[in-house]
Order: sequence, then C-alpha cells, then structure tokens
Amino acid sequence: MRTSERADAGAVDREPDPFDALFERAYPAVIGIVVRIIDRDQASADALRIGREVATEVLVTARSKHLDDADDSMTRVVGWTLDRCLGLLDGMDVRVPLPPGITAADLADADVLAEGAGLEWTLEGLALDELRIALRDLPARVRRVGLSCLGAGLSLEDTAALLDLRGDEATAALAEVGERMCVRRRTEHGVVTLVERKGEF
Repeated sequence: MRTSERADAGAVDREPDPFDALFERAYPAVIGIVVRIIDRDQASADALRIGREVATEVLVTARSKHLDDADDSMTRVVGWTLDRCLGLLDGMDVRVPLPPGITAADLADADVLAEGAGLEWTLEGLALDELRIALRDLPARVRRVGLSCLGAGLSLEDTAALLDLRGDEATAALAEVGERMCVRRRTEHGVVTLVERKGEF
C-alpha cells in the first residue's frame, strides 16, 4: 500500500465546528472595535495587543455558550466586547471627534451647549473619560450604543445594525447618553457656582 493510500485510510472525517466560522468572522471584528475605541489615532503600540486579549476573552465566552456562526451570535459577541471596553476607558486622557451625522446639539440641551459643551465637543472632541463616567450606570443596551457611536465613532445607522436595533431604538439610547452627560455637566457647574459664591462671603 502506498503512503498516500495509508494516509487516506487512516483519515477520519471531522464535522465542521460551527464555532470556527464565527471565530473567523468575529475575531478581527472585535479587535477592530477595541482599537477604534481605545486608540482611534493609532498612537498606542499596546492597542492591538489589548484588542487581541479582549477578542480571546469574549470568544472563549462565546464558545462556552456554544454559539455558532449566526447574526445573533455576532450581536452578542459585539455586545460583550463593548461591555469590556468601558473599563478600558478608565483614566484615558483622550478626546475623539463626534461620529458622522452627530452634532453637539444632538447630545446636549441648550443650557449645556451655552455653557461651552457645544464648542468643546465640536472643536476639541468628546473626552473619553467623560463618556465613561456618563455610561457606567446606564442599562447595557444604552451603554453599548454610547460606546459604539461616541466611543468607536460609528454612525448611528452602523451602530443600530451592529447591535441589531431599530433606528429609533438607537436614537433614543443615544439621547439618553447625551442627557446623562448633560446632568453631569449641570452638577459640576452647580458645584463650582456654590464654591465661588461661598468665597464671596
């Protein structure tokens, strides 16, 4: 018997693992999301390493839950990735531009815009640490929209598609994120005002 025939005889057919296809699709996507959020300007040598670590972590979870290569599986993986990214923003002194189609007026009320948020977010960008603080106590669905749209800089349409949301659901979630940022800015302004007034007496 020739060597090739022996190899064929000993070969065992293996059923394709449904997870393998999900891995091939999700692994680079997860890395891309992480890098866009923590290193939009591609200035950090560690961003790719962190992206790979997050991708490994969330895909181990996906395998343990027996996810296959389906759109809803991908949505779950993206959601877990965005959840993991929130902690990565802790202490980041980085500003990012608002995403396509989103203006400061879409996020803030008139009083907050008048206090400077409008010019700041338009000209200097949104501080990722401010976004992190605003998102930390919000529901997962809202938090994920904020991270995808404002953190990663994806359009609201792309965010809705990525998270399997209707357009109005994504819009409402982003409005909730904006309101949380407004509340924090009003609180900070109020504290400053009280301190200043106390010094007058």
